[in-house]
Amino acid sequence: MVTFYMHGNRMTSGVPGTHTGLFYGQVFDGKSRLFSFREGFYVKNNLVISFALQSGAHTFFASYGKTPAHGGKLPLTLDAGQHYFIRAESESKGIGIVEFEKGRLDAVSCETAHTQTEGAKVLDMKRVASQVTANVIQTPLPVTCP
Repeated sequence: MVTFYMHGNRMTSGVPGTHTGLFYGQVFDGKSRLFSFREGFYVKNNLVISFALQSGAHTFFASYGKTPAHGGKLPLTLDAGQHYFIRAESESKGIGIVEFEKGRLDAVSCETAHTQTEGAKVLDMKRVASQVTANVIQTPLPVTCP
């Protein structure tokens, strides 16, 4: 099982040189879109969703574009029966008023995910790609550790 969650700092979003902003883009598994963290005009923090994915090698991307090509990449080998936690944040680069933002994914411990998902909400199923809705798993909040 893989639990993705968005946890960022509103105060640092869009500030060049920061790595903890709110990510409101899409997450891909290889070239296949899994879901989008964007829920309407206002960016919501602390959204969570879990998937049952096949074991083996995966490459996840956090992208603001329609393809994974421009996103932060996280290669991860999933072992059967294990639970993985992936945090999505934005990272900003630039100088002065010229700012470039991209998504970033980090594999984190269950304890970190538990702490950071306190007060979180489950992502709306409308944001999940239709081809993977059957893979979505109920997520207890905050996430629980064995």
